[in-house]
Amino acid sequence: MTATCELRLPNFAKFEQFIRANAKTVNGKARAMLRPNTRQGQSVAIVGAGPSLNDHLNELRGREVWAVNSALPYLLSKDVRPTHAFTMDQTKGMLKDWARVVAGVTYYVSSAVMPQLVAHLQRHGARLRWFHSFNGLEDPPGWSKSRGYELDLYCTLFPMSVMVGHGLNSVPRAVCLALAMGYSDIAVYGADCACAPDGPPMPGYSAGEEAYLAWQKQITFYADGRPAFEMFAGSPFAEGVVDGRRWATRADMVISAQHLLDLVKQSGGRVRLVGDTLPNAIKDKPPEWLAQLPQLNEQGKVSNFDRAVA
Repeated sequence: MTATCELRLPNFAKFEQFIRANAKTVNGKARAMLRPNTRQGQSVAIVGAGPSLNDHLNELRGREVWAVNSALPYLLSKDVRPTHAFTMDQTKGMLKDWARVVAGVTYYVSSAVMPQLVAHLQRHGARLRWFHSFNGLEDPPGWSKSRGYELDLYCTLFPMSVMVGHGLNSVPRAVCLALAMGYSDIAVYGADCACAPDGPPMPGYSAGEEAYLAWQKQITFYADGRPAFEMFAGSPFAEGVVDGRRWATRADMVISAQHLLDLVKQSGGRVRLVGDTLPNAIKDKPPEWLAQLPQLNEQGKVSNFDRAVA
């Protein structure tokens, strides 16, 4: 893959503020927290907003559906009514994605989301259920407890729940939650982890701002047709060729693609990935091939994002 990238470390102080504020909202209500093994034997569809989603809309009607982030308004626009909405996203963009609060939908929200989003949902009567999503808060100097500081916040400020932590994006975290809750059949849609394949070739990242931004306006990142430029203008992408098809993606997305494959392998057949997506394109590749893909280290730096993969 071409281009280079370094993922930004999160704002730990801000996340701790969010967690503490949301704990006050929960205020000890055990029934507000999602619990492990409460959906054993049941089926769920977890839906991201990738371009491949358009090929499978009819499969989502009349079943339990978790709409992740912007998949909620998109499914509604296509007359598909989700039963649940899911986010672990801490950005202001969620106020836009969930501007319309839908009656009858249960909102699954991480304890580290923006309190402004929680207030918005509450103002409109949303039914909230909470879980924890690992953020990597560092232990303060002199911390001596056997469990880490972040886990201690969850254990002391909230009633018992679930903490998920695999993947860099919301869909893998949703899959983790569904596994923890005991679902036996977890079908994942719209988790493309890339733009729609076979778009125009990416110009070199240093080829000049105009050419690169023009290219970002031509590659489709979302099911509703929005291009990569709308959310990621100027940020580094990479492209690679897999079995003759060109895929353009971001560092966090290609890493999450690998995390989704990890979850499939570890689930014992409970998780299946649906559609023409990057995870499905690479799922049968040998370990030495996968090792060439971008990898994340503990410092938030990405290796292999500057090599070609074909």
